[in-house]
Amino acid sequence: MAADVKRVIFEGPPGIGKTTLLRNIVCHWSNGQRFKGLKMMFALKARHLKASEDLFDAIYQHNILPRDFAITKDRLKEWVQNNQEKVMFIIDAVEETPGFSRDHFVARLIFGNYLRESYVVLTTTAIRNLKAPILKSCDAYYVVEGFNQDDIDTFVGKFFKNDKEAQGMRELLTQYGHTSLSDLCKTPMYLMLLCLLWKEKDRTRPDTVTGLFEGIVDISLRKYCEKHLHLDPQEEIPEDLQRKLDELYELSWNTLVNEKGPIVLKETEVKNIRESMVKLGFLIKEKGHQAEKFAFGHRLLRELFAAKYVVKMNRKELYDMMWSKGCRSMHKFNTVCLFTAGLLGEHANPLFESFAESHNAMTSDANCSQCCIDTNTILACRCIVESMQPRQFGLFVAETLTANMGSGRVISLNFFRRHPKLNTLLGLSYIVENIICLDDHGRVDDSKRISLVLDNLWIYRQKGLARLGQAIMKTRCIDGLSISATGLDVSLTNPWSNDSSNEGMYSFFEAIGDPRSMVRALTISAQIDRMSESAIQAIPDAFKNNVNLEQLDLFTLFSKRCSYRCDNDKRNRCVRTKHIEMLLTDVAKAIEGMTNLRSLRISANILREEMSKTLFVPALENHSSIRTLHVVGQVKGRGHLTMTGVNSLAGILEKNRKLEAVSIRLTTVSEDTGEPLAAALCEGLCQTSAASVELLFNCLLPHEARIFADIVKTNANVTDVTYSWHTMFPSVLKTLDGHVRASATLERLVLCGKFEDGKSLVTLVKAAKANEKLGSLVLNGKYFLDETVAVVTTCLKERQEDRELERPFILHLSGDVVGDEAEAVMAELDQLSKSCADHKIVVYNTLSVETHPDAYLGSLQLRAAMKAKRERRRTVSEKSLLVSETSFQEVQNKVRKRRRGKKRGRNQEERTLSIAEANRNRQNWLKWHIVIGLIITVVVIIVATLGIVAAQ
Repeated sequence: MAADVKRVIFEGPPGIGKTTLLRNIVCHWSNGQRFKGLKMMFALKARHLKASEDLFDAIYQHNILPRDFAITKDRLKEWVQNNQEKVMFIIDAVEETPGFSRDHFVARLIFGNYLRESYVVLTTTAIRNLKAPILKSCDAYYVVEGFNQDDIDTFVGKFFKNDKEAQGMRELLTQYGHTSLSDLCKTPMYLMLLCLLWKEKDRTRPDTVTGLFEGIVDISLRKYCEKHLHLDPQEEIPEDLQRKLDELYELSWNTLVNEKGPIVLKETEVKNIRESMVKLGFLIKEKGHQAEKFAFGHRLLRELFAAKYVVKMNRKELYDMMWSKGCRSMHKFNTVCLFTAGLLGEHANPLFESFAESHNAMTSDANCSQCCIDTNTILACRCIVESMQPRQFGLFVAETLTANMGSGRVISLNFFRRHPKLNTLLGLSYIVENIICLDDHGRVDDSKRISLVLDNLWIYRQKGLARLGQAIMKTRCIDGLSISATGLDVSLTNPWSNDSSNEGMYSFFEAIGDPRSMVRALTISAQIDRMSESAIQAIPDAFKNNVNLEQLDLFTLFSKRCSYRCDNDKRNRCVRTKHIEMLLTDVAKAIEGMTNLRSLRISANILREEMSKTLFVPALENHSSIRTLHVVGQVKGRGHLTMTGVNSLAGILEKNRKLEAVSIRLTTVSEDTGEPLAAALCEGLCQTSAASVELLFNCLLPHEARIFADIVKTNANVTDVTYSWHTMFPSVLKTLDGHVRASATLERLVLCGKFEDGKSLVTLVKAAKANEKLGSLVLNGKYFLDETVAVVTTCLKERQEDRELERPFILHLSGDVVGDEAEAVMAELDQLSKSCADHKIVVYNTLSVETHPDAYLGSLQLRAAMKAKRERRRTVSEKSLLVSETSFQEVQNKVRKRRRGKKRGRNQEERTLSIAEANRNRQNWLKWHIVIGLIITVVVIIVATLGIVAAQ
């Protein structure tokens, strides 16, 4: 283990081999093969670690150390604290810790609040069920996946000494195929039990997990009767032994209900059954320093025995406990519920009736979260398969889910990216097959058809996915389907599996896109950057051959540009461009062949790419059946629709003359680059043939909003216009005033936003009443000020003296009203709505008084404070500009005098300096002349002396 990896956790289902892995670690350390730097290793079972004890109390009291261990607890504790880097704690099944929470010493040990430098290794069956967020404190996290196919073949070959028996077992595993036991064979414990059952019970083949464990329990009982009771294995179990088993079943249920976790049983609790149950292997002894204690051989045995108790008692209140009521987590009963369904078999009606009551109670409870309902439904899917009567109970669950749906008939399941079991997909397929949507004459009733929404469905293994696709194709009752293609890509969730080629995903999408499929509305979302090529190529198969498909929603996301890693990583080449090109080419080709497609909804970033001009846009420009086009941008962020995307969208709007409705929903069209996105988009909208135009923006600048207002005036085909953005600016309302008066085709105008200016709104309302063609004006305020509503009410009270309205005019006011006078204004508007009908004005008032407008009013107060601050600054600046000319001249004169004085002083100093310097220069000149004169005199004397000497 690396020095910087202190906390490690292993997660895996029961029987996958986590405990065996920990024992392997201990064995290698004790033999000196691994972890040579460690001096002590404590292997603990979490069920022994009570919250009332200390870590070292648990070590001493629960048989961790030998009885003759001479070191005291305090001395051991001191040594461990001083040598933390030489100690490792191994805790098995941390979810079984009694009273586990953030304050438990086990949690503090994991978090590093206690013995920070020591090593800690943990195992758990489901980390999400823990009551403390330990994962963020772990340095490494591993998922134990179990056997692959080669491991299974090797295990079977070693288990059976006879090659013929081994070959028969391999053939049995092949026959399981896509059944629920096929995945269980990857778990070593289940595979061992299956091999044992095959060897002992004359080639018996269990079809469910319940059947597998029932067979093992039956073998144990027969062996016990033969060895200890000297009975024939074929005889019935003696009454005395059966009475002890019943006591064990009741004990198992009680320990589960009391929320004590996989309990350590005291000797007094198992006094009457301990000897026989230990010999059977159902209980195991755990010797401590104080007294003998017992535990179940495995947690699954305890849950099987608890299910046997439920079936034996056959009471409704016990069945009700299997299912959640409200949002109370009942995950501890999940396995018991599965075993109960398997034990009851065709008689499992009481169990599913309890599910129906629980489902109806939660759906009628407004405070119950949808995730709790989904958890129950997913468990019911697994119970359907475990009961071995999937047709019977699939129909029952389907009727439960579709009952009391009302007009919005949707079955929505959110899997929260938790990999579903194979039984879940198989059970869901049986539910889909048994949905009834026929009338009394056996014909499909469209009002009874439903939509199936599978949110966050991330597949770990693709077995069962093809079966679900076939069920959706064969049924005539699925009208709409929504699914994420990214979650079906096994190369993301399990890249080392044999399913990474995504054959199951191909089969699923081909079934949905089959010409026999009755799906009319399909929604597919995909994150292209993360998906493999095989998964991207499978997406068009979901809709290209479906002749009944009328509505396609395709939400594809990919990065705006390559990251810096793409240029620097030479080993892993960037495939972004290749994936986008592949998607656009295949999707465009598929859409071109869909002659019955009426509505298309696409994400804006599809049009953003330069290659979409040649690969994707022509398919929409020339499509003859699309009547409605929706373009949806990202929820957050800017820059998702560049100038390239705007030009592509404008080209589609101009060239496709079959469009009847256009809806564009973007965050904004404002760009820091200064490109005229709003003008380019408006140009395409002004030339489109669509009669209905809907523009929804989160944020829009006033000048951009005025540009889009020109659609009402310029487009002669438009009859229905919807504008929605944050604030309806007064300048925009004034612009719409003139355009509405001049429009000859506009019949309905919808404005959504914040209305704060009443005068401009009244002007627009008068213009709408004056337009003979316009019959409906909808104002959805988020929010309306009470002053604005009051002004509109006053306007409606005024009679038009110039002419009477020749047609009814509908004014629909919706949204919230804020302000001190909101209730009074609302009362006045209600009275007006009753009296306006005489003037052919119909007022639909669905406004409501905002009871908690603090946030909005707070923003208004903030804006008012900011406005007052700007006014104060403007006043100060104006006052500074109004300073008298005299005072300004006085200030200037003072400055000049100061400058002159400084200059005069500098001149006097410079003159004094120049005189002194001249005197110094004169003195230096005289010194140099004297020296030169002396030198010349000496030279003349020497020359004369030399001349005289030479003459003599």
